[in-house]
Amino acid sequence: MFTCNMLGSRGVDEPSIIQRGVDLNDQVYATLKDRLLARVIGPRDRLRLQALADELGVSRSPVHHALTRLTTEGLVSVDRRGYSARPVTATLMFESHNVRCALELYAAEQSVGGAGAAQLEEFRRLLERTVQSVENFEFVDKRDYMLANKAFHEYLVDIAGNETLSATYRSLCVHQLMERALAGDAIAAGDSTAEHRRIVAAYEAGDLAAAREAIIANVETGKQLALGAIEEAGGVL
Repeated sequence: MFTCNMLGSRGVDEPSIIQRGVDLNDQVYATLKDRLLARVIGPRDRLRLQALADELGVSRSPVHHALTRLTTEGLVSVDRRGYSARPVTATLMFESHNVRCALELYAAEQSVGGAGAAQLEEFRRLLERTVQSVENFEFVDKRDYMLANKAFHEYLVDIAGNETLSATYRSLCVHQLMERALAGDAIAAGDSTAEHRRIVAAYEAGDLAAAREAIIANVETGKQLALGAIEEAGGVL
């Protein structure tokens, strides 16, 4: 069961987690999201409004706002009993990656051969951001990689110019779930760097078949990394 002191107990003379003069909603959201992504908050742990408000020294309103945002992002579940950390299971990751693959392939079909020079330049810039955080098939800065990888794949979808497609892709929350799955000591990045390079090269060459092959390989890499982490943890994260 999640308890307040998992956020870090404070003594009377210790500084508050929340800094005054900065937007409370954003601070509470960032604090809780960091704990969820780092798995300080475990699967299905209850997230109680008043307990969290007391711990952070704020009212219930910014806590409620944060939990609502985190629910939208797929990290928190809500039911008649309240909020809890969404469990990351093998089934969830398997299904999410399969849908992710379908959406990315559809985006490629709409974009490869038709992307403009500025779009391709931005795509390559985002690729290089992911490359910087991986060395010898291992993460050297996992947090930076997760953010860069999320931006890279969201842009891949956005190039299609279909707002409904982009919104649907983001609603999967697969990249946030991946960050939670790979928290801790996991350092294996698979062949993501080469796969990302092949994706961008295929877009630049207007080669749909090559783009499809690289996208499928890259999604499979992410899927297997997540499934391995979940299996190692006993089936749920």
